Amino acid sequence: MQNFEKEYLNAVITKREPILSAKNSPFSLKFVSVSCFALQNLFYMQNFGTRDTQYPFLLELEHFNSYLVLYTKSGKGKLSYKNEFYILHPDTVLFINCSNYFKLELFESSNWSFDWIYLNGFQIQTYFNLYCQKANPVFSLKPLSQIPNLIKKLISIETLKITEGELITSMLITNLLTHLILEKETSYLVDEKIPAYVLKIKELFDTKYQDNYTLHLLSAQFHVSKFTLTREFSKYIHSSPIDYLIQRRISVAQDLLRNTDLPVNEIALNIGIDNPTHFINLFKKRIGLTPLQYRNQKNTCTTPDVP
Repeated sequence: MQNFEKEYLNAVITKREPILSAKNSPFSLKFVSVSCFALQNLFYMQNFGTRDTQYPFLLELEHFNSYLVLYTKSGKGKLSYKNEFYILHPDTVLFINCSNYFKLELFESSNWSFDWIYLNGFQIQTYFNLYCQKANPVFSLKPLSQIPNLIKKLISIETLKITEGELITSMLITNLLTHLILEKETSYLVDEKIPAYVLKIKELFDTKYQDNYTLHLLSAQFHVSKFTLTREFSKYIHSSPIDYLIQRRISVAQDLLRNTDLPVNEIALNIGIDNPTHFINLFKKRIGLTPLQYRNQKNTCTTPDVP
């Protein structure tokens, strides 16, 4: 049998949790021991559960030999992965390789409820490669999707016989991976209709976030009314243009605060905000901490849990 708890704890970079009493703890920690037979021949779970979290939840992790499937039920979360960030709305699902750095945190919500499974197994990389043919690791589920029910079955599975339980688990994971690939492909048949100018504006915000933008300038540049631009950007990106730009700048500022010793005023300039006071107020409104408080707490974490 193999236990994955130590491997997971070694992979955690930062963990921040809300203070909760024991009776209000939002989930129970469930690491899974897996037989040598399953490790060599089957798909298997390493950790799973249901989570109801609130501010200031944050998890950073990398170099964990696992794959994460996470389904958002209510509230909003944010995923940072491969130098991009994704808003996790209700009825979205993500599938990522945890060998890469990723960060999960609360986004513009007092709470965030989700189910998760860390999984692995024989030939999982093949399934993941198929899933990644469309680069976005997050997609919105369609009505009557089977994915939430499959995740629910996996996190609630109980059996007395180890071999029997591992075979059933592997079968359900195979079904889950298959639905992830097929339903994502169906989702993208719709998503590929996103107007080209919306994608271009998103690219500008992602790569040239330090530049100055207004709706008036963008509408003139892309020959579309401000109303249409705001409506279609919000429809396809799930955030207004200005709000998306602000969140992108704040995300870059978080990285600079964690990984450099740049003073706050220089960080503000680097992300396109000339007024340090405005940057501090904006950062605190979004994150709940001032930039200096965030920097001072960057290495502070409670006993690592899972998420």
